Amino acid sequence: MSSACTKFLSHPSPEAKSLKEHLLEVANKSKEIFKKSKFSDDDTVFYAGLLHDIGKLNPYYQEIFAQPTKDMQDSKKQDMLKKYARKHSVFSARIAEGLLAKLDMNEEKIKRIMMLIYGHHSTLRKGLGDKSDQKLNATRDEILKVLPEFFDEVSKNKEFSNLDWDNCMKKFRRPFCFDVNLESTDGMTDYVKMGYEFSCLLQADRGSFSDWNTPNFSVQFSTNKLLKQGMLSEIRTRFQEEIAEKFDESKGMVVINAPTGIGKTKVFLDIINRYSRDDAIQRIIYCSPLLALTDDFEAKVRCMTNEKDREKILVYNHMKSSNLSSDTKDEDTKDEDTYDDHRWNFENESFNQEFIITTTQRLLMTMFSNTAKDKIKMASLQNSALIIDEVQTIAKPVLANLIQIFKIISKMMNTKFILVSATIPHEIEKLERIKISKDVIDDYLDQTKKQISVMDKFDPVKIDMKRVLVMTNTREKASSKYAEIKEQHPNRRILYLSSGIRKKDRKNIIANLKEQPEYILVSTQVVEAGVDISFDNIYREEAPLDSIIQVMGRLNREGENPNAVLRIYKEDGDHAPYSKLEFDVAKKFIKGVSNSQQMYDVLSKYYEEISNKSEKNKESADKLCRYIQGMNFNEAWKFVQDEISNIEQGTVFIPDEQEWNKVKNDLLNAVNNKGGQNYKKFVDITASLPSSGVNKEDFDEDLAEHNILLPKKERMGRIYDKDIGLDILITERN
Repeated sequence: MSSACTKFLSHPSPEAKSLKEHLLEVANKSKEIFKKSKFSDDDTVFYAGLLHDIGKLNPYYQEIFAQPTKDMQDSKKQDMLKKYARKHSVFSARIAEGLLAKLDMNEEKIKRIMMLIYGHHSTLRKGLGDKSDQKLNATRDEILKVLPEFFDEVSKNKEFSNLDWDNCMKKFRRPFCFDVNLESTDGMTDYVKMGYEFSCLLQADRGSFSDWNTPNFSVQFSTNKLLKQGMLSEIRTRFQEEIAEKFDESKGMVVINAPTGIGKTKVFLDIINRYSRDDAIQRIIYCSPLLALTDDFEAKVRCMTNEKDREKILVYNHMKSSNLSSDTKDEDTKDEDTYDDHRWNFENESFNQEFIITTTQRLLMTMFSNTAKDKIKMASLQNSALIIDEVQTIAKPVLANLIQIFKIISKMMNTKFILVSATIPHEIEKLERIKISKDVIDDYLDQTKKQISVMDKFDPVKIDMKRVLVMTNTREKASSKYAEIKEQHPNRRILYLSSGIRKKDRKNIIANLKEQPEYILVSTQVVEAGVDISFDNIYREEAPLDSIIQVMGRLNREGENPNAVLRIYKEDGDHAPYSKLEFDVAKKFIKGVSNSQQMYDVLSKYYEEISNKSEKNKESADKLCRYIQGMNFNEAWKFVQDEISNIEQGTVFIPDEQEWNKVKNDLLNAVNNKGGQNYKKFVDITASLPSSGVNKEDFDEDLAEHNILLPKKERMGRIYDKDIGLDILITERN
């Protein structure tokens, strides 16, 4: 709590500190975090921290902060909103502009500081102002009255006394509509540096309400549990031993080319064990493009760690942010736009944990998003090792720029990048790669050899029975194929998987398949990777080669079936959801292959042709590069969002009928919890809507107001089919 002589507060009770104390604390912490990097000029983050909340001289905040109880604070808000603007960042940026004029600081640096301050509760962007209105002007006038009083309070501190208070008060009345245009000397480096500065400020500010320390990675894994017995165990061991021998943890970036099924998870964890001996590495971050892969990795990690180490492991995806311990209690989170509640989990939201299991999409959000809630994680990439699994799935225009950003981060922030891929696209072809002996790869590909044939048309009547996978490119096609096959084989075991099946049902289906001698599974790409099932025959709709190779890893997985066949069938020629170029070029190469070894052999030529022909990819990559070099954070993020956008329309909660009332109440409680929302305990009952959209009449109105989709109890059977889940909505539409 502030002392009796302190007039100005930074936050409400019970976290209240003097505004001066908070500003100094954030300034020094921002500088401390920043100095861990090799970037120069820590003045920018220091002054951004020193002035980021000075706009809280706004009487709206000061009157509320002075109230001793939460109820009194809430009551006061209503009165204050009638007179004053609930804003502080815009005032902080304007005050900073005036105060910094006296320092030996060029105009460009002042602009950057203003951008950091203005965006610290919203987004990093060039627009720095609001249209003037009565409340805004009234608030400005009141702040101007108390600025001299605040100066008297802080004038004994040299950090404040050196600032130009006279200039600030003289220019403070100017209109609030103003933008900045940054001039970059080294566009991509400046872009990365400013994102890092923003993250340092955010961590210093948000972390000021928590006792936290930067971690040192110490988790150990018992990877012998991953050793498989069987025909391929000797080859997998040779592969793993070669990686262990040739991997150099001092390298800033390295590529591991690992054919699907060769045992890369053990490779990851053996490498991670080595980093636990490196005092310079503070955390490990594992990223994968699919929740199926992160789920699989999470399950393996769980069984190889003790309870104490699980507490150091964070699982962070779109549904949950929680430690991998047996503790199932909900954790508080916080919307960064609220000023009066700091009961969120800072260590999780800032990635200040020893080991993080997350998605590639989350990594891209950290790199490119200009929002405070995403960018706060960026500073935690320093002194870390990142394993990026299936890196070839990242959109090519984004990947080309991402590699350049990785190089800068590696150099300036001591970050190690391990890029893992079953295939090597053109964008990473020239990066340093761990050389694996040709005989190891050849032996593995020979032992897991699959026959490949191309079919002009899929015929459900002629499906070879045993353990069969039929994979389509979209959920609409999958639901249609499922109906066709059911009609032709009414006495067979026919199963269905897509993201429209709720997660716990998917888990049960996959677990039961391992025990079944005969079945047909109709699926979308949800079993393309991260599913430890070996099929005898696969029917795959034509697709880009890297996608076909992924599903090929589910065929004859242990090398026990020399007659395993992958049949690539033609459908309607529609390339969705893939790029037309990759889809069309793949069709050309598929015609010339008859087995899996030949498929791997043509990959480099396939990627080369795509690279040579893809003017669109080059133009898109150049466009993103221009946004980055122009420090246009908003447009860069919009571009990446378009490239990584999910075609699914939303998450739906599908409880068992007897649990419906309890789930609704729990969801409402999560919404009403002012600490934020955390849906960790609901993950297993979620499924994704198809692109056909939502009929609002089908969903509970109380939750729909909060953008939460729970089918009405009486409509559960219509929304979620026992066989095809939410994809029943597609069949109804058609």
